[in-house]
Amino acid sequence: MSVEERNLTLARRVLEATVRGDLDVLDELLAPDFVDHSLGLGQEPGREGRKRFSAEIIAPFSGMSLTIEDQIAVDDKVVTRYTVRATHD
Repeated sequence: MSVEERNLTLARRVLEATVRGDLDVLDELLAPDFVDHSLGLGQEPGREGRKRFSAEIIAPFSGMSLTIEDQIAVDDKVVTRYTVRATHD
């Protein structure tokens, strides 16, 4: 598996775990020194901040589904265009 293929898989797994609210998988996938450069309001930049933000953002929704529309990787960079559908409870 190439570096690009591995990174595409990793990016997809992070998105899928976020939509499922599977914080244990995020612990597995995000490095201890992970820095989130796309911070949400009040979010801390590290792994714990990302996990907390993920839990808060999906809490008011049910039936979430993720569709990856496009995904490209070059070296260690991945860009993903995706759609999330859910019901706001």
